[in-house]
Amino acid sequence: MTSIPREPIVPVPKSKFAPTLHQVFMASMVALAALLVVQVWLLYSSGVLEPQHLDFKDLDSLHARLLLLAALIAACIVVGGWMSVRRIRHDLRCVIADAKRMQQFDFDPAPVTETIFIADVRAVRDSLEGGKLAIRAMRKYVPVALLRQLYAERKEAALGAVPMELSILFSDIRNFTSVSEKLTGAELARALGLYFDAMTDSIDRHQGTIDKFIGDSVMAFWNAPLPIEGDARLACLTALHSVRACKQLFASPSWGDLPRWETRYGIHRDKVMVGNFGAPARLNYTAMGDGVNTASRLEGLNKVYGTWIFVSEEVREAVGNVGAEFVFRKLDVVTVKGKTIPTAVFELIGVFPSPEYAIVYERAFELYLTFDFSGAMELLRPQLASDPPSNVLFNRCVAFQKQPPPADWDGVFTATIK
Repeated sequence: MTSIPREPIVPVPKSKFAPTLHQVFMASMVALAALLVVQVWLLYSSGVLEPQHLDFKDLDSLHARLLLLAALIAACIVVGGWMSVRRIRHDLRCVIADAKRMQQFDFDPAPVTETIFIADVRAVRDSLEGGKLAIRAMRKYVPVALLRQLYAERKEAALGAVPMELSILFSDIRNFTSVSEKLTGAELARALGLYFDAMTDSIDRHQGTIDKFIGDSVMAFWNAPLPIEGDARLACLTALHSVRACKQLFASPSWGDLPRWETRYGIHRDKVMVGNFGAPARLNYTAMGDGVNTASRLEGLNKVYGTWIFVSEEVREAVGNVGAEFVFRKLDVVTVKGKTIPTAVFELIGVFPSPEYAIVYERAFELYLTFDFSGAMELLRPQLASDPPSNVLFNRCVAFQKQPPPADWDGVFTATIK
């Protein structure tokens, strides 16, 4: 698809002698007043204004009165013109201030205290307000960063995508179908509104881009449309912040007696295609690729292990040195559904210090990988009642004691759920 080349916008050079609107208007009023005086004087001098019954002795008096009248008319014109120019300048300043705020992507309504006097300028202000209303609505559908980018580059949105390294987050509410069936339509709509508001706030404050809402699920990513530093770290912080924000929401009066929801998260980092997909007349800014599917599969793996925040090895590595602020527990080596290459997966527990049950689990997992199933079971047994992943690993050890894996077993678990 080819695009029509746009002509460059050449700014019109400003003359250093160009008068302002105020100067032009005042000069016109003075000239008009002077012309009126001259015309009255010429008419009087030529005798046009001299009535037949007027004596010459009255000419001087009439002359003075005419000059006074002309002066008063000129003064009224000047004062009226000065007041009109002040109102015009005031109104134009208000419109210019609106335009400057729009350039800074401030689309809030104009202050109600600002009164526009000139009807034509008021029509321009009303048009700007209508445009701001449309853009405020558009911001709820399109990432603001994308709008800023299009504005800065002075180009229209078009079909196309580029490969970018993203951190991708998927969230999903546990047992949402069964929970939603117990609510009325109005209750469900209100609850989802409150829930998505908390989720959106967490993503926005950590510089994420909300891709879409899929039923009760949220897809978001970091590092696009504009690159940001520490995208994997920000995605992890978002998940942890969302957990806290939802707990506060469920304990608030606004949530009331509605059932509390539990949210699962999956975070992955990979190179995917990012850009505008769809039709030329209806675009969707989104990310597509195998990495997006992997992030979704990681969210689903929480069901297997009884966890809440699942991250990939790529995320753990990308966090790097700042990983000291997080507690990651290595849970398994997994081949997710739809893939053939195994990867280590981690649970994001929170921030330091690391809980004892996580340390014990990782020790048991190392024994598990070396075929020491009985040793792993002994370590896991004290925490079976409180740690769901320990139960999963314990049951695997029991199964392998009954039927040992082959000698070339590499410890990889193949997931069969999405």
